Amino acid sequence: MLATEPPPAPLHKAQNYYEMDVSHSHLELTLKAMHAHDKYAMLDLYHTLSERTLYMRFFQVIAEPSIDELHEFTDIDYQKTFAISVFHGASNQLVAAGRLVKLGDTSDTAELSCIVSDDFQKQGIGAVLVKHLLLMGKQVGIKTVVAMIQGTNRAMVKLLKRSGYPCQIEFSGGEFEVVVNLDNEFTSEN
Repeated sequence: MLATEPPPAPLHKAQNYYEMDVSHSHLELTLKAMHAHDKYAMLDLYHTLSERTLYMRFFQVIAEPSIDELHEFTDIDYQKTFAISVFHGASNQLVAAGRLVKLGDTSDTAELSCIVSDDFQKQGIGAVLVKHLLLMGKQVGIKTVVAMIQGTNRAMVKLLKRSGYPCQIEFSGGEFEVVVNLDNEFTSEN
C-alpha cells in the first residue's frame, strides 16, 4: 500500500474509533481509538493503579513508566495493534484502556489486555471496554482472541465468559488462558 492510499475501510474505522456507551452502573463513557497524544492521560491512569492491579495486568508490579516508555502503549499502528481509551466525566478522565495485538502480521489471532483504574473497578467499565475491543477485532478480521489472566483474577475470566462469544478456558501454572472465538455469531448464551 502506498503512503498516499487510505487504509482499508475496517482499519480506517478502527484508527478513528469513537463510541459512547454506558456501564451497568450508569457511568457515561467515551471510547476512542488510542493515539500518541493519550500518553499523558496514560501516565495519569498509572497513578490510579494499585500494586494489585498492576500485578493483575502486567504479571509484575511495574515502575512508573516514562513518557518515552508510554510511547509503546499509545503509538498504535492499527495494522497489528488496535487499542481503545475509555474516558469518563466532564474532565474527560482516562479510566481504562485496552488493546488487541495480533500474534503475527498476517494472523487472525490477537492477544487481549486491558486495565481499569482502581477507583472505577466493579462498575462495568471493563465489560464495556472488552465488548468494544471484541467488536473492533471482529471488524478488522480477527477471529480468535487470547487472554492470559492471573489465576486470582476471576472477575476477568467471568467477564470474558459473558462476552457473548464462545470461550475455551484452561488453567495451568497459576494462570488462565481464555480463548474467545469471534468467528461465531454473537449470542447472549455462552
